[in-house]
Amino acid sequence: MLGQGLTIPTLAARQAAGGLEFNFIAGRYLVQGGGFSTFVGTSGVSFARASSGLAETASGVLVPFGSGLPRLTDRGLLIEEARTNKVTIYNANPVDLTGVTRSGDAASTLSLVSDAAALAAAGLASVVTGGQVFKLDNSAGVTTAFATFSGATGNTNPHRATLYVRGGTGVVAMAGSGSAAFSASAGYVRRETAMTPDTAARTFYVRADAGQVVHFILPMLEEGGFATSPIVTQGAATTRAADVCSVSGLATLLVAPYAVVAHADLPSADGVNRRLATINALGSETGRISLVRDGSNQAGASPNPGNPSVVTGKTGARILRIAAQVGADKARAAVDGVLAADPAALSLGTGQDRIALGSAATGAASWLGGYLQSVRIAPGVMLDADLTAASVA
Repeated sequence: MLGQGLTIPTLAARQAAGGLEFNFIAGRYLVQGGGFSTFVGTSGVSFARASSGLAETASGVLVPFGSGLPRLTDRGLLIEEARTNKVTIYNANPVDLTGVTRSGDAASTLSLVSDAAALAAAGLASVVTGGQVFKLDNSAGVTTAFATFSGATGNTNPHRATLYVRGGTGVVAMAGSGSAAFSASAGYVRRETAMTPDTAARTFYVRADAGQVVHFILPMLEEGGFATSPIVTQGAATTRAADVCSVSGLATLLVAPYAVVAHADLPSADGVNRRLATINALGSETGRISLVRDGSNQAGASPNPGNPSVVTGKTGARILRIAAQVGADKARAAVDGVLAADPAALSLGTGQDRIALGSAATGAASWLGGYLQSVRIAPGVMLDADLTAASVA
């Protein structure tokens, strides 16, 4: 049962009639009684990204999206902060070896080869359209061989290096700054390592162990504490702009009491503040209510002003489901089927008229960095048992 005698089907009906439902996987978009066939065509929706971008399907296929288009796949809506790939080569469709330097065992060779079948099997064919990849052949070597990519860090802040590799064993590394060994793999696997460069001139490399052959493509060097989706470069460092998304015109809906539910597919990076949704007034952080996994890996509802209602230990890659009942003096959350402690009452902000999806109210911080699967808002009171159920499915 729900408060005020509302059953779950009744809540769903009220949500459809006077609430909001975005199911990004099913492609269903409802706002206050109106149904829409596309997300960007939905009443009140604003979406921007001033660049192209890539997103992944549930089966691991990389899909390209043009500038300004939301990255919607069967995993949901991908929302990320701006990042720059500092590698200065043609990393997806190389035409020669410019910017990639071989070193190490003298018997090793570096070349471009066709690998279309393996690329297709790995879901990379729509991005690596030419079918060519780099091949570091150290099969005759007795020591290690290296392929180093042009494009320096430019500072000594933490970075992440990634690339897709198949074949034998080796390492992704930066001299004196971090490395990650990889095992043999018949198909392409995206390999990643954390790096904190000791000088601003550092670049990164892939190493083939003695007697090994590795094929690789889409090298990426980005500043930050976690990796984001691949960024294609064409001979120069390239920036993918931030995804900025909000829904306005919701003032009549966002009057307490109401319930808000969001589900998201998060990456494994922990200790990063990731917001699923932020209810706010005119893009202000003052008076907002956010559904979030914070830097301490707590997840739940976080109002400002107000007291948070969170569940601890929400670490790692996961499907995160948060439901919150918002009243005039507090917001209580349930996360993945666990009801958070009831927070002490403290008057919440009023006048909310919009919801930022996958970021802070300003659209300039606390990006989700993952796939938003669904968001729902429904007027009325939801009892604890139903709040918990909404955080499961």
